[in-house]
Amino acid sequence: MESPKKNRGAGVETSEVEACKLAFYAVPKTASTSIKRMLYHVKTGSEFQERDENGKRQTVHARLCPTRYFMQINHKRYRDYTRFCLLRDPVQRIISAYGQRVVDSKELSRDAINPEAAKALGVNHDPGIDEFMIKLPEYRVLSGPVRHHTNPFTHFLGSDLAYFTHVYKTEDLPELVEMVAQKSGFDAKMPHKNKTKSKKRSFDDLSKRAKRSLLRFCAGDYALLKGYYSDEQHQI
Repeated sequence: MESPKKNRGAGVETSEVEACKLAFYAVPKTASTSIKRMLYHVKTGSEFQERDENGKRQTVHARLCPTRYFMQINHKRYRDYTRFCLLRDPVQRIISAYGQRVVDSKELSRDAINPEAAKALGVNHDPGIDEFMIKLPEYRVLSGPVRHHTNPFTHFLGSDLAYFTHVYKTEDLPELVEMVAQKSGFDAKMPHKNKTKSKKRSFDDLSKRAKRSLLRFCAGDYALLKGYYSDEQHQI
């Protein structure tokens, strides 16, 4: 498993609105792009618009803040901030990552991967969902974007959710938006970006072997998210 990069200096910032002391700790594939766009609007008073600068696409992750690893962040800076995060069912998060990164963005296409590395790892390009789940550790080695979007919650939120002043589930997203509005005094609204374009997939679409592999991969996430999500809802 990939280890987060070590801090440099006193650490870095997370997605924040300093004026109202809001600090958002993002996790890939948990509506992080939409929440960052909302915070950008609160922070600047303007809706975020993607544009090209010097031939490079400027996303909200670049303009507000990249998604940071927990151990990189300067936590002293946020002692008196409202520190909040959004959780998602771990199984659904990985299934969504497959749809967006593999099917839509073609991160595991023939042109996107190292064929020699794929051969050494014993995996194919453009895998179906069963093959992806069964060989997820190998595909994480093969592709940086796949690895980033499937890294465990602990990489981004640490090992104890008690660190946060506010913890929300995706099912309770309106409550997160309301909290941001109350803290900022701004009419915060939630845009929806990075929606998976391909067909929606579910745990029931997987073979039994793929289901077992996925649950095994998500075991640590369910341990961290105990009280919020349980793997018992996913029957093999």
